[in-house]
Amino acid sequence: MYPTEYMDYDYEDDLYEDDLYEDDLGGTYADGWEYFYNETNLSPVEFQRGDRGDVTGKYLFFSTSRDELSKLAKYEIDNHNFQIAKVAITKAGTDYVMCLYWKDDSRKLELEVRHGWNCKVKYRYWKSNQDTLDGKYSQQHLKNITRT
Repeated sequence: MYPTEYMDYDYEDDLYEDDLYEDDLGGTYADGWEYFYNETNLSPVEFQRGDRGDVTGKYLFFSTSRDELSKLAKYEIDNHNFQIAKVAITKAGTDYVMCLYWKDDSRKLELEVRHGWNCKVKYRYWKSNQDTLDGKYSQQHLKNITRT
């Protein structure tokens, strides 16, 4: 597969309220996020409850295009064994954010090779769940959210 194949994914941008709602594309909406997942593994309902299996963090991607991030999330789940991702419904500063969840940071270079070249998406590597709980943010993200 070529790295640009995710750009051709069909994606309908149907937004719903913050109720947990599943659509026919494997997307689920809750708490201001759209979830994408592999139905054979972790479901968004389990994930929302905190049943996260061996997931300890996420790879972060930013873009001015929510559609671009949604396509990337679906592509990674369908083709590269990721189990769950979420894309923000509203921007955080100038960009939307996509979290691609995994058990550790072992896939950061693999993702860099596939998506680091893409000028439509900014890849920001790994962030642990503990850093999220502790309210830690990168300087790049803090600069971005103050530019609104």
